[in-house]
Amino acid sequence: MRTIQAFVALMLGAVLWLPQVHRVFTPSAEARARLGAGLAEHQLRQIERLPPGQREMAELGRTNPEWELLGRGFLALALADRALAEPALGPRHLAALDRLIDETLDDERRGGAQRFLLAYGRRAGFGVSLFVDSQIALMLAARQHVAVRAELQAPLAARIGRLAAAMAEGPPGLAESYPDECWMYDHTGALAALRLWDALSGEDHRALGRSWLAMARERLVDPATGLLVSSFRRSGEVLDGPEGSSLWVSVHNLALVDPAFAREQYERARGRLRRDVLGFTVAREWPDGAGRHDIDSGPVVPGLEASPGSSGLLLVA
Repeated sequence: MRTIQAFVALMLGAVLWLPQVHRVFTPSAEARARLGAGLAEHQLRQIERLPPGQREMAELGRTNPEWELLGRGFLALALADRALAEPALGPRHLAALDRLIDETLDDERRGGAQRFLLAYGRRAGFGVSLFVDSQIALMLAARQHVAVRAELQAPLAARIGRLAAAMAEGPPGLAESYPDECWMYDHTGALAALRLWDALSGEDHRALGRSWLAMARERLVDPATGLLVSSFRRSGEVLDGPEGSSLWVSVHNLALVDPAFAREQYERARGRLRRDVLGFTVAREWPDGAGRHDIDSGPVVPGLEASPGSSGLLLVA
């Protein structure tokens, strides 16, 4: 009898306190600000004090060269944002951003686009990747929005021209990141880079953005969920359906091109991928009954089907 009473008490206690556990792990606004500042300082010191090969991003690159370029891209956007938000710290952030950009361009000059691609992207004859071009274009455009650096303007203009030409070719206007493999993440990144360039230069790529999104709505939306798919061939044949680690960033990019469509996709994704468990928010990599874990998702938590890639990006989406 006592065993049963103890078990019932334990279950009752769990019912009462488990839903409150998240409160212990929810930082205050001040704590979040300190955490953000600490992370920024850590990254700045890495750029200022360590050669590229000794930084944490280089370690990522030894596992997957894509991650190194993505890490540099996210950091470049963060440095540009902080330079705009905190003018007193602008010179330090700009110096770090310039070093990051120069190192990335040097790496590309020495190794080509393949420097940042997985092994199957290093086939003979494959030299232009929308993934690489869109990421570097975003880095350069963000830098120029803080303050124009004259020697970057022509390289940025040339890269923007390449992006626009690749996405205007067709139909259907799909560009490769890998041989006959195209990604929504990279196309939306390219569209965002075009809009940033338009704001800098006075050019207007809105018609290209509208026509590309009209094509995507027709051919690249999963009929079961209404969400944009993640990968496809140049012909438009879908390879993989909606993927959280791609979609959360894609909707951010699309907010610069079509805010209403971006919001609609975001709300759909929240409904299909987000899960709240005992006050903690996680996100699936794939909708119910679809997909599998891969190098982008990271290991998937059984039962919840939550992935680090999708969950982490949802937190900042």
